Amino acid sequence: MRLRAVKQSHNRQDSVADLDVYRRPDRTEYDLVVGKEYVAMGLGFWDGVVWVEIVLEGGFMLSVPIGEFEVISGFVSRFWSLKVSGDGTVRLWPPSFYSRAYHSNLADRVPDVVADFERVRAAVEKEDVAAPLRLE
Repeated sequence: MRLRAVKQSHNRQDSVADLDVYRRPDRTEYDLVVGKEYVAMGLGFWDGVVWVEIVLEGGFMLSVPIGEFEVISGFVSRFWSLKVSGDGTVRLWPPSFYSRAYHSNLADRVPDVVADFERVRAAVEKEDVAAPLRLE
């Protein structure tokens, strides 16, 4: 699944404005580069929001609401596996992402987790390049 970051309107009355967003018109509230394409590493559904796992510069993963993107290619990865948590959270992630403390260990740069993530990332990104259709 390929996504393009778009600039969202930040006029929501229920949120606190991030002034940096207004000073950096090339970035979003989630520090995404406007217009840049990202490959989804996974999807999650919780708190009434669809979240997408994307990779930031530096190799870190971040969950971002899908509304921050336009969908370029909607094909989901064959490397994803669906799991439902006891609280009703639904996730479509590569199986290793479900490992205990995976995301924390990735952020802490634990070598075996980083190696696994780079392997999974390469497979998902290679699959994305081969996707047969792009939406215009």
